[in-house]
Amino acid sequence: MVVTMKLSRGTLVIVNDTDAPEARLVAILTSFDANAGHWRARYLSRFPFRAICHADEPTPVADFGVLVEFRGDEFRCVQVRHSKARYRDGKPRRWQDRNPDVWRELRSSATAHAITRAA
Repeated sequence: MVVTMKLSRGTLVIVNDTDAPEARLVAILTSFDANAGHWRARYLSRFPFRAICHADEPTPVADFGVLVEFRGDEFRCVQVRHSKARYRDGKPRRWQDRNPDVWRELRSSATAHAITRAA
C-alpha cells in the first residue's frame, strides 16, 4: 500500500487491501489505537453488517481520485481523477464502484455526527 495522504481522524478510507474500493465500503477514521497499532473506523454505508472496524492498512479515498459528496443523510462517491492508489506489491489499485451516481444512505446519525465533527 502506498499512502500519499496523511491519515488523521475524519479521513475517509478503504480500510485495507481486502475491502473492495467502492462506495459501500468507505469508512471514516475515528481514533488511533497506539497500543494495537491500528486505526478504528466506522463504515458510512449500511451495507457492511458491522459498523465499526479496524483499519489496519487504510488507503484514503482521495488516493483513488474519489471525492465524497454529502447531502443530508446520504453520500455518494464521484471519481474526479485517475487512481494513484497501490496494493502492497506496488500494482495499481483502481476504484471499483459499479454504481457511481447512486446516493447511499448513511449508516446512522452517529456517523453523520462523526463526519460533521471531523470536518
